[in-house]
Amino acid sequence: MKSRILAVLLVWSCALVGAGGLVVTAAVAAIASQPLQVIGQEPVVPPQARVVGTINPQEPLSLNVSLEPRDPAALAQAVAAVSDPGSPYYHEFLQKGQFGSIFGPLASTISQVRSGLASLGFKLGPTTPDGLMIPVRTTVQTAQRSLHTRLVAYSFQGRRAFASTGAPQLPASIARYISNVDGLNTLDVPHPLRVSSSSNLAPHSSGPTACSQAQQNAPSLGAWLPSQVASAYGFTSAYSSGDLGSGQTIALWEEEPFLTSDVQTFESCFGISTTVNTINVSGGPGTGPGAGEAILDIDNVISLAPQATVDVYQGPSGSGLSIWSKIITDDTAKIISTSWGLCEPNLGTSAINAEKTLFDEASVDGQSVFSASGDDGSSDCYSPSNSSFDKSLAVDDPASQPDVTGVGGTSMSSVSPISETVWNTCINQGTACATTGGAGGGGISTAWTMPSWQTGNRVVSSYSSSTPCGGGTSLCREVPDVSASADANFGYLNYYNGTWTAAGGTSAAAPVWAAVLALASQACGTTTGLGSMNPTIYALAGKSPGDFNDITSGNNDMTNTNSGDFPATKGYDMATGWGTPTSALFQPGALCGTAPSGGGGQKPGYWMLASSGTVYAFGSAGANLGSATGQGTAAAITPTPDGLGYWVALANGTLDNFGDAPAL
Repeated sequence: MKSRILAVLLVWSCALVGAGGLVVTAAVAAIASQPLQVIGQEPVVPPQARVVGTINPQEPLSLNVSLEPRDPAALAQAVAAVSDPGSPYYHEFLQKGQFGSIFGPLASTISQVRSGLASLGFKLGPTTPDGLMIPVRTTVQTAQRSLHTRLVAYSFQGRRAFASTGAPQLPASIARYISNVDGLNTLDVPHPLRVSSSSNLAPHSSGPTACSQAQQNAPSLGAWLPSQVASAYGFTSAYSSGDLGSGQTIALWEEEPFLTSDVQTFESCFGISTTVNTINVSGGPGTGPGAGEAILDIDNVISLAPQATVDVYQGPSGSGLSIWSKIITDDTAKIISTSWGLCEPNLGTSAINAEKTLFDEASVDGQSVFSASGDDGSSDCYSPSNSSFDKSLAVDDPASQPDVTGVGGTSMSSVSPISETVWNTCINQGTACATTGGAGGGGISTAWTMPSWQTGNRVVSSYSSSTPCGGGTSLCREVPDVSASADANFGYLNYYNGTWTAAGGTSAAAPVWAAVLALASQACGTTTGLGSMNPTIYALAGKSPGDFNDITSGNNDMTNTNSGDFPATKGYDMATGWGTPTSALFQPGALCGTAPSGGGGQKPGYWMLASSGTVYAFGSAGANLGSATGQGTAAAITPTPDGLGYWVALANGTLDNFGDAPAL
């Protein structure tokens, strides 16, 4: 069964049953007298932000408190096991709703943290199903007092924002279980990676499904029709096999609204009837047409995977972790795409780690995440609209997350034959490039070391480094992983706020890859997901690089101040990753992956007999237990050092000891 990965991985560390699982509950009345522990880091304040005073103490404040998983090492092992094509447990994903009982914090831990937070004056919402997040409603006054920090108001980029003057602090008895407190900084929030079109194009339409209005508007807007994008990237081979995304659900992560009428007009033009659902998170983003990001994502997905279902998860600005948590714990969509990002160095280690745990959860649940890699080239903290921004090398989050497939950008000037270079239209243009130009994000992560699937697949080059992430003997994670057309001068046609328009950016490229996976998943015959795609993509590219359009011209040094880093090269590079899709990716088996047979594929199993007479089935042990007086299920097992006993974590959360293992 698909959930047996929970029990089969015998390398679970003893932390499953060690000190991390034995919680000593502190008296609520004494929590205020406990020593404090810092959580996370002080926010990064951009030099352009101007202090404008304090905040009304009674102003409402919404926070999210993220909890550590029960055993981070065990979770990391599970992610590797289900994601690695060389593992016997490849694609042995959890069933919906199982994550919390196995990897989430213990119920006693959650109870202790909730009691502690409540005693500090916070009003708590329901803990998320995975046990990883507790929503908090409070006021500025209570937050400042209970978190031992101060909130300051700023004027930044024409809007009001606030940030804490230091990292939050909480009593040690609960802080030990908390990885991050989100909601104390609105200075730097995820922004859409969308660029408007500004030039004319003369495409040769091959799309009979486009209505006359689309046909007429595309050339003047400088936009390829969906049929042309489909032809360039091999979608037509999937269409001819009847694969249009049927049975697949794609979730879109958005922090803005869109008009349903815009979607309806677009669908009517192209003769499609894709189901598009809206799920509001944290009250939703309000109403109206938004700024065009959400509609760009929707139109790109439904025009390339018209038989898929699209779930648009939308929340207000700054609700990022809540949106991720909702998408992942709902576990309805097995393909997820986001076109919003934030420069990695500004996010902070605690927030990045809280995200990582959620993406780990997505991986073991069989969910695949694609993210735009940024529109500011290799200097992701820079903005063309303000030349005083940081021009140093940096990458975008969440594209740099190891469990996320970062999607870079190309400039596709011709679809037949296909002609692509690195997208970079900003060199030496300065502020003139603010609206219509940009470059595909890519480079070296400051947060993550290089995963094994990068080190082992012809990725390491003279540009690789261990310095940005402080990896020592380990190199750092490189981004992007793949790419798609992103140049707004050869943009994507969409219908926004009652008007035909066109746009580009890596915002447009990420949903293209979500559509690729929807069609490929249908060809694989699966609706249960393919999980983190990076190990599969890198294994495929290392073996069959011709399955991707390799981009070998250009660089993504947008500011022209980083010595041309990073240039396109043969094979993998930090300008376009492995390249763009081809028809080979839609063939059954290409992106499905296959676990090895024989050798390491033997999966152990046990029947464990407790003193009560109950037999616990573990691993590949079947349910045929003969005359056993009882039957239960073990969730995890770890042997004693001498190998003569076991501790077994049962499905109900209790622990049994066998052999010479001492009682815990």
